[in-house]
Amino acid sequence: LLEVLLRYTLLDFSQRAEVHDEGDEIDALAAGLNSLGEEVIDHMARLQDSEAQIQAIFRNAPDAIVVIDSNDEIVQWNPAAARIFGWEREEVIGRLLHTVLVPPMYRRRHVEGIQQYLETGKGRMIDQTVEMPARCKNDEEIPIELTISPARLNDRLLFIGFLRDITKRKRNEEKILQLNATLE
Repeated sequence: LLEVLLRYTLLDFSQRAEVHDEGDEIDALAAGLNSLGEEVIDHMARLQDSEAQIQAIFRNAPDAIVVIDSNDEIVQWNPAAARIFGWEREEVIGRLLHTVLVPPMYRRRHVEGIQQYLETGKGRMIDQTVEMPARCKNDEEIPIELTISPARLNDRLLFIGFLRDITKRKRNEEKILQLNATLE
């Protein structure tokens, strides 16, 4: 659809064709094209605005957003993911997620989980929020909350991961446990 709309933007709809009172077919076609051109321009403006909004949300989200395809290849990586995990976008796009973020002990289960979803349309971690470790560029593992949602765009299956660094929360929980133990 976007391709078709882009082709229409190459046409110049700034000058309206004149429609004569005689109402011949050419005048009617010109009026119809004028109307279509205005609609296309309006739709293009709304699409561009929508795309800008989505990109603003993606860039400014406080949590990591990582998108992979059905082959486990990273196709999107937002700035929060770079900040949290230390990998710049250019370093990870096209790489397999399990070699970047998944700790070695979970890699086999990760790959099997994708395969299970592809075969059955179901997965243990799909649309669930789970706590687990994630691997950073410096090989440090940090605790995260992860939610994975599948999305189909045209004929392409994507998995959108929302990852929250919960390191501070885990430290605070540990402090509370220690204080409670001290008080007892």
